[in-house]
Amino acid sequence: MTNYINNALNQDNKTLINKADLALIILDMQQDFMKYLTKSDRNMILSSTLNMLDFGIKNDIPIVLFEYFGHKNTIDEVFEKLRNYNNLQRYIKIEDNGFQYTAIANRMHQENIKKLFFIGINATSCVLRSMRGARANRLEIMTADDVIANGTQIYNGDRNNIRELFNKSKIKYYDSHKEFLDILN
Repeated sequence: MTNYINNALNQDNKTLINKADLALIILDMQQDFMKYLTKSDRNMILSSTLNMLDFGIKNDIPIVLFEYFGHKNTIDEVFEKLRNYNNLQRYIKIEDNGFQYTAIANRMHQENIKKLFFIGINATSCVLRSMRGARANRLEIMTADDVIANGTQIYNGDRNNIRELFNKSKIKYYDSHKEFLDILN
C-alpha cells in the first residue's frame, strides 16, 4: 500500500473518501490536445478515463467537463459516454485554470462537493493550474497517474516528472485510478 492509501484510511480502516462529496473533473480531453499524446499514453488515459466515467455514472457522481475555448470538442469516446448523463456540468474555459472565470467553485460548495478527482490533458499546465484553482477555493484535489498526461509538445515521456511535480504540490497522487477506486469500494 502506498502512503496515499495509508493517509486516506482512518484507524478503523474505513475510507475517509465519501462518494457523496466527490466529483470527477474532466479537463481538455479534446482532439487538439489528445493528438500530441504518444499512442501508449493516449490508450492508457482513454481506457482509464472511460473506467472512471463508468464508475461515476454508475454511482451518480457529478461529472464536470471542461473544454478549452477555440479548440475542437471533447473526443468522441468520452463525449458519447457523457451525452445522456444527467449529472453532467459542462464549462468552456478561456484560460488554463478552469476555476478562473467560471462559477464551478460556488456550484461545488452549493452541492456539498468537497473532493475533486481530476482527469485530463495537459498535466503540468491546465490540470495543475485547475487543481490549484480548486484548492484556492477550499476543495480537496486528487488524481492518478493513468488519468492525466502531457502532450509531446510539453513533455519528454518521463511520467516521473509529473509525479514529482504533483507530489511537491501536495496533491494526492495515486499510482492508478484502480487504486483510487479500491479506496472507495
